[in-house]
Amino acid sequence: MGVMGMMEDRMEEQQQLDLELLEDIRSGIEQDAPDLSDYLMLSELSRVTHLKHQRIWYAITTGKKRPLFGVKRGDRWFVHRLDALTWAADVATDQQERWLQQAQRLGKLVRKEQIRQGVIPPEQRQARDPLPRVPAGILTYSYAEAARMLNLSMSSVKIYLGKGQPLEKITRYRTADGRTVLSARDVNDAVLERKRKEDEKTARDRQTKQRRAVEEAASNVRELRRGAA
Repeated sequence: MGVMGMMEDRMEEQQQLDLELLEDIRSGIEQDAPDLSDYLMLSELSRVTHLKHQRIWYAITTGKKRPLFGVKRGDRWFVHRLDALTWAADVATDQQERWLQQAQRLGKLVRKEQIRQGVIPPEQRQARDPLPRVPAGILTYSYAEAARMLNLSMSSVKIYLGKGQPLEKITRYRTADGRTVLSARDVNDAVLERKRKEDEKTARDRQTKQRRAVEEAASNVRELRRGAA
């Protein structure tokens, strides 16, 4: 049996053991205290999830990004089984994402070192252009044309095209001569969206002004009536 096969068998045995352990804990508590059968102590949760006791304790007492809520009875903490297992699954997912990011970062460092030592041929060292080529038949705008359409400065357009900015949905292309251009369709959609928001704001301002005028007129009428009385 290979190493991978032995590792898979070991993982299956460990998983079966954890499930049996979880059921033993539940049934043992249920016999003596049915109300606590749906809760786990921190030590029991640590044994089931293979997470360190300090990590669970930190999640209950201090954690903000991934908190765990528990109930304290005397000097013991109890956590609901479903909440605890859901929290542990989320922690495992976060850890996988961190390891993936770490692997990607190390992979880039390995490639840089290969380039430095000449392991990668020069023709493969060219950085990949993040922008696609302009498809045939697609109408595009330059930055100046897009800025004129959107009534913005060119510097504002470049900033707003960034991730998380208002114009991030506008597609950018690279021309054959190396210039960056913008999808005319996306720019036109952005223009219409900006006009729609401006019209909505104008309508809201008009309604607010009218409402205040009505309220002011009603207040004046009440003052006149109060003075006449």
